[in-house]
Amino acid sequence: MPHYQFSIQFRGRPPSPLKAVELADESKARSAGKQVIELLVARLEGNPQLPSATLIVTDAWGALVCELPFSEAVQPALRALGMLH
Repeated sequence: MPHYQFSIQFRGRPPSPLKAVELADESKARSAGKQVIELLVARLEGNPQLPSATLIVTDAWGALVCELPFSEAVQPALRALGMLH
């Protein structure tokens, strides 16, 4: 099975590796990335840097699979709380 590296990057900083995992393909890596974001948003609720973070998924050779901005996960929650219009 292919290896995928998950890293988190905050605005202006180099990416910090979170974890490498084996997954069947890029589609599974993208889905797993979305789940990682949901988990981190729940755990880091209230962190002011979170909306500027991006989850970066690369393959075993370092090629970019996808970039998933946390802002897409954070904004609906902020709207629900009445913090965004």
